[in-house]
Amino acid sequence: MEKVENTVLDLSAFVLLQLKDISASVDQTAGAWEKRDYWVKADAFRRQWAWIEKPLRALMDSLPGKDVPALEKIILDLSRVLPAGKSAKKKSQSPSWFGSWHKLFPES
Repeated sequence: MEKVENTVLDLSAFVLLQLKDISASVDQTAGAWEKRDYWVKADAFRRQWAWIEKPLRALMDSLPGKDVPALEKIILDLSRVLPAGKSAKKKSQSPSWFGSWHKLFPES
């Protein structure tokens, strides 16, 4: 069970880090458009990406407490929304999310 829990924690931490990056990118892009007085475009772009905030908050709430059932549900819900990715052959055998938990929570 511990291996499954560690995988869920690593994957959830990885997804959280990616969603934070996307959220920051959305704000940066919309902010640049607002500086050019493209208010409508900036608002539309923010609305298009507003769905990210709900899983982002849910992950931020569930990860510190290691709430594995909640994390599994969040990841499952996200997998239904996001398109399936194509994986290129990698030289590394480790998944991309390996070690993300310790990156986000180094004291754990």
